[in-house]
Amino acid sequence: MRLAPLPHFEGNNSSSVFGGWSLMISKFSNQKREALKFIRFLFEKENQIILYEKGGYLPVNTEVYSDSSFMQKHSELENLMEIMAWAKHRPLLSNYTSLSEIITNNFHKALRGEVNVNNALIQANQEINNHLEQK
Repeated sequence: MRLAPLPHFEGNNSSSVFGGWSLMISKFSNQKREALKFIRFLFEKENQIILYEKGGYLPVNTEVYSDSSFMQKHSELENLMEIMAWAKHRPLLSNYTSLSEIITNNFHKALRGEVNVNNALIQANQEINNHLEQK
């Protein structure tokens, strides 16, 4: 398995999306400074390498991709820098998780062969529009 572009409607461009860690600092936290220090620690090059090698989390610190020994060891990541150049950050929506679940469920059906890719995209699009209209 390797990284691949997301499915898309004919005539449109594919994209990838940054996001998923959901690292946030609550405005109600009494330890904002400490939380920020921890998040910065997670993004340090050395820790990004550990997170990838031990947990499979894709590095977001671009210094990692400049490390020739790391990249030689993990050639599966070679095209990730290209993807990072045109990927988009996930939208800041309060209902993003619900929308993501709609997409995931429909893509999963397509991957299992229950529906073809085009029908999965159409269904996801309809469900997202219905969800947004209800809000």
